[in-house]
Amino acid sequence: MGLLVTVIEKLRSRTGFLTVPQVCELLTFHPVTVRDWIREGTLPAVRIANQWRIDPAELANWIGKRQVGQE
Repeated sequence: MGLLVTVIEKLRSRTGFLTVPQVCELLTFHPVTVRDWIREGTLPAVRIANQWRIDPAELANWIGKRQVGQE
């Protein structure tokens, strides 16, 4: 769980929105999966200039809520 905590800490200290490719690289998910989560409303994101952007703090919270043993 140490790596996950490090990712969350890095996200919380980051400023500026993340792109879908940046989120994919960070979480090692396919872009289609990330975009599906966004369209479903599972992953919070905003549409800017016809591209999805993800707030790093919201992504950190989203990850934290999905940790094993966390409710």
